[in-house]
Amino acid sequence: KEDNQRLRSLVDNALKADPRMARFKLEDKKKRNAKRNAREEDERKAREAKAAAEEAAKKAAASVAAQEEEEKKQRQQAHKLFKKEQRSLKILFKSANYFTGTETPSAAEITAATEKLDKILAAKKDINELAAVRTEIETAHAAGNGAAAVDQIVAGL
Repeated sequence: KEDNQRLRSLVDNALKADPRMARFKLEDKKKRNAKRNAREEDERKAREAKAAAEEAAKKAAASVAAQEEEEKKQRQQAHKLFKKEQRSLKILFKSANYFTGTETPSAAEITAATEKLDKILAAKKDINELAAVRTEIETAHAAGNGAAAVDQIVAGL
């Protein structure tokens, strides 16, 4: 019995020390775990692909949101400039005494000039057109015939 036990421990020690046996055990373990490892690898790749797709979707959404925000800011800026141009045209009319030629225009003259201004503002929805009209009226007013320029612009609408 002791002899068998001694022989068994000798064989066990020899198997432990033999690198071939360790390699055989490792290969056997790899074969047994190959399916599980392949499945885990596929799951990992699927998770990574899903995460990459989600990240790309987030970036695309952020890009679209940033672009929309930029467009909104540009629209607001254009609207602001348009309103400023309208105000400057109104101020021009008021500072020129509504192009009446008198120092203190009557209410009827103011109403008529305001109606002309409203027609111009209603017809010109582009800031460049409005700026061109304002420049034309300013130039004509500086030359002394602002009322004629306003009448000509209103007639051309």
